[in-house]
Amino acid sequence: MQVRSEAIDWVLPSPRQVRARCETALWWLGVPLALSAAVALLWTRWAWLAAAVLALWLVWILATARPHVRGLAWTATGDAFVARSGWWVRSVRSLPWSRVRSVELSEGIIDTRLGIASLVVKVPGLGIPVKGLAPDEAKALRDELLARSAPDKVRPASPPLVSPSSVSS
Repeated sequence: MQVRSEAIDWVLPSPRQVRARCETALWWLGVPLALSAAVALLWTRWAWLAAAVLALWLVWILATARPHVRGLAWTATGDAFVARSGWWVRSVRSLPWSRVRSVELSEGIIDTRLGIASLVVKVPGLGIPVKGLAPDEAKALRDELLARSAPDKVRPASPPLVSPSSVSS
């Protein structure tokens, strides 16, 4: 889905990214929350403080999942890759093609189940995530980013140093 704002055609993540964010939060915070509640019941009452903090943190993440994902977007311009993030504090990062060194494609367990993938565009000292892409779209974007980042550096594979016919058995 593309949205035009401020003369930039932003590409938004899939709405399934909201669910992925919520499920990830439930795993990463729900399990420690249950454990701290069990410790509070069985061992010490001070563990209720940890359970309360984890519960508030989990509620905050679940309540802000939709605005968080709505704040994510990316676009590829003629001279740079631009990524937008944040809903409370907006951040826009622009990476010139010449600085892009690698693009990492990942699909976690939750992402695979929901049919989405993520990319991390890496430059020296910084990695910018692009989340909520369809797997095919993520692969195509990765290939495009790598092709644009170093058009003069992409060369065909070099010939082998030793030809197979010169190796005797």
